[in-house]
Amino acid sequence: MQDVYLSCDDIARITKKKIRTVWKWCRTGKLRASKPGGRDYVIKESDFKAFWEGDQSSDFENKA
Repeated sequence: MQDVYLSCDDIARITKKKIRTVWKWCRTGKLRASKPGGRDYVIKESDFKAFWEGDQSSDFENKA
C-alpha cells in the first residue's frame, strides 16, 4: 500500500487555517512533515489525521 501525501496548501484548505500556520506547525514539529528536495513540506495523510484528531480533542479539553 502506497502512502498518500498532502501539501501545506491541502492542509490549509482542509483545516481552514492560513498556510503560514501550517508552515509553523511543520517547522516546530507539531505536525510531522518532511521536505524532500529541501523546498516544500509534505505530510503523510496518516500523520495529518493523527495530528488533527489530537489537536481537536485538546481544543475541546481547553474549552471545558
